[in-house]
Amino acid sequence: MINFDSIEACIQEGTLTFLIGPQPKDRTEWLQKINDSIESAKQPTMLSTDRKGLFKRLFYRLDGDDNSELLPIKKTTHLSFLNQLEKNDIQVLEDGIDDPSLTVQNYLSSSLGISFLVEKKIELDYWLSWSGLKSRQKSLISDLTCEKQIILKLASKLIKGPRLILIDSILDSLNTAPRNDILTLLKKTAKKHKFAFVLSTNSLASAYSHATTIAVIIDNNIHQIADPQTIYYAPSTTDIALFTGEGSLYPVTVLNNNVIKIENEIHEAPLPANLIGEKKLNLFIRANQIFFNPTSDIEITIMDIKFMGSISIYTVKTSTGHHLTLADYTANEYKVGEKVGINFQFTSFPLFKIKETVPTQYAQISV
Repeated sequence: MINFDSIEACIQEGTLTFLIGPQPKDRTEWLQKINDSIESAKQPTMLSTDRKGLFKRLFYRLDGDDNSELLPIKKTTHLSFLNQLEKNDIQVLEDGIDDPSLTVQNYLSSSLGISFLVEKKIELDYWLSWSGLKSRQKSLISDLTCEKQIILKLASKLIKGPRLILIDSILDSLNTAPRNDILTLLKKTAKKHKFAFVLSTNSLASAYSHATTIAVIIDNNIHQIADPQTIYYAPSTTDIALFTGEGSLYPVTVLNNNVIKIENEIHEAPLPANLIGEKKLNLFIRANQIFFNPTSDIEITIMDIKFMGSISIYTVKTSTGHHLTLADYTANEYKVGEKVGINFQFTSFPLFKIKETVPTQYAQISV
């Protein structure tokens, strides 16, 4: 399995890292490991007298310009990002607001702690605008939607000037549209202001759309860390393949170390070192890597159809009795029971060794 250092190396300024996995407890434990990696003993909590220094180091020039950039942060080259952080550089976002009877402005103002009037006004104005709540600064928090309450709470963390925000599953309760709105905002914020965000979630779609890096956690172990495209198209294990999107594990015959046979089709497929010598393997095929082709010699029968906007997801059975999932983007409409040909068209794909008693499996998580 992958050790902690691997994920630590992926968390950098300006990034949006997703911890993905079926069990929230596992993801929360990894967030805690990240939090604990900052040694509190040598990095004491900031004294109130340092508040003005923090403002000058991390926030805006005192010119009232909402578009002003952050002041440069002194960097070192020999330490990882997490090892450069101080205790006050990290904030954790969890569920709930302690006192929803406060107004939006008072809540943000209380997050600033000790007050420097000019600086306080600049920060409040900026983060009210950032959260889209400037026109509602006198409103009670209890009157806001769940989405706006989460954005407000994020603003209350960012206004403290951290460099890393840990978010524990709080976005999973939102519908797709508001969740994407918040993630888009965070992505822009990370890039512009060099914040690092680490999110714990089970939303694959969110991770594929917004993540800089994805860490897949299964049974409290990180199985793979990579960019979204690599996680989706080149999962490193069968567990990840079956978790990270809709597709099929399909049996193939190995002809030699560089060639495999799928049904009656021959494909070049150099075997990884750990699979050389195997005669029977399983291929992970994404739904969008299989194509209808009426002239093909590989005949399939349509078993089920799901219409998803411009895409139709088909479950089909081959003449040898194996089931596959495929996505069709054309205007063709096939019917249940209809027989048609298919082709496998791809240049690279992962091969796995799994138990002979499981010749075909499906990844049923929709993306």
